[in-house]
Amino acid sequence: MEPRGQKYVNIVPPHAQLSDKSPLLDVDEDAPDKPRFYVPQRYILSFMILLSNLICYLNRALLSVAIIPMSEQFHWDNFTQAKILSAFFWGYLVTQVPGAIVSKKLGGKVVLFTGVCVWCCFTLITPIAASLSTHWFGWIIIARIGLGLGEAVNFPAVNHLTGIWIPKSERTRQSTITSTGLELGTLLALLLSPVISNSIGWEWSFYIYGGLGIIWSFVYLIITSDTPQDNTFISAYERHYIETSIKNEESILDEKPVDKDAKTHSLFYQIITNPGVWAVIVAHTCYNYGWYVLLSYLPKLFLSLGVSFDRVGLFTMIPYIVVAVMSNVSGVVSDMLINKLEISVANVRKIMQCTALVFPSILFFFLRFTMHNLVLSTVIICVAVGGSSFCRSGHNVNMIDLSPKYAGILFAITNTFATIPGIVGNLITGWLLDVAPTVESTIPHSPWDNIFNVMIGVNLFGAVFYAIFARGTPQFK
Repeated sequence: MEPRGQKYVNIVPPHAQLSDKSPLLDVDEDAPDKPRFYVPQRYILSFMILLSNLICYLNRALLSVAIIPMSEQFHWDNFTQAKILSAFFWGYLVTQVPGAIVSKKLGGKVVLFTGVCVWCCFTLITPIAASLSTHWFGWIIIARIGLGLGEAVNFPAVNHLTGIWIPKSERTRQSTITSTGLELGTLLALLLSPVISNSIGWEWSFYIYGGLGIIWSFVYLIITSDTPQDNTFISAYERHYIETSIKNEESILDEKPVDKDAKTHSLFYQIITNPGVWAVIVAHTCYNYGWYVLLSYLPKLFLSLGVSFDRVGLFTMIPYIVVAVMSNVSGVVSDMLINKLEISVANVRKIMQCTALVFPSILFFFLRFTMHNLVLSTVIICVAVGGSSFCRSGHNVNMIDLSPKYAGILFAITNTFATIPGIVGNLITGWLLDVAPTVESTIPHSPWDNIFNVMIGVNLFGAVFYAIFARGTPQFK
């Protein structure tokens, strides 16, 4: 809903003030009247971003299911599968920062459109590449790298658009809503891919999901714009509200004292020496280790628990339903803590992020003792993965707190680091699944024990680092 009131808007909530002397624009006599029947354009953009995130993870996650029949057809062992799964992240590393820089120069709209078209084209050719890999294994690797190259620009472009379109008082809720697309895309990929595979062949998952992205890209191109000023459908009321909100947020930063030495340094130097940025980098990287391992190997985990391939999609989707719900709950709770209880943004981000890292670690520690019980193990996995979604109100939105203006660049930098666990985590997990069963031991254990141990150690390190160094106020002009 639009903010209430015809002639005034409370532009800056209490938590956004950096000091008692920060400017507040309480009354705006120039504000246009609010239209009666109107769908805000920033909500339409948020919906299209949600769909972009959904299609992004729909195309990314489908291989974690499709690789099961593919590995049987092409005779890939666990470590070979790990190489294929990790190849995506080599491409994902390359275009993060360039995507953010181009978004800043040309606008997020064209970057997001191009990225979706690229990754969907590589999705469409993946079945052909897999068939050709029997002659040269590099074809399937190239297809996965190409998918990563396209998907890498999604989040930098989205964060750039969010910083321009969404006022700070709405940002957490909007970010958690659009992030729901990640879980929905994963959920649909895990649920539908086994059905499609059993019905018409695993190849059709790639054709259908890639085609959906191409359709989305042209609808998006028609109905969205880079800025409120460029949008032909936006009301004068909404344009004024967004412009005034963003300008006032930037004016708060302008009043913040800046160290004279810092003025002589480049923006890049300020970013890489800022503890708040490194808190996000470390938390994001540590969180992504567990997230990427589960994204790739959760179907295999359920297979090891005794679930058949026909039902693995159903079991695997349940944790992501919980994530979709809990990520939005975290956004509502986060905004309530900030706006109602007036807890500082930094402390709220720390609470949410540490919950996302520590709570699942505790549950995955106990999971090793319940793997003989499918129902109990499923409950633990669902609660653990659902708890991890609190990061949507932690590091995920913290980048925009640090700088709405450079949110896309910040995300590109942090997500470049956070892509490394996708490579390392997949390779380590594939190696452990192949090697651990062959290691002689007097103590009965599952290869998943060591996989969980690595995840727990990484998560706890990330939680401690973020709790110490995280910031919640704008850091860069």
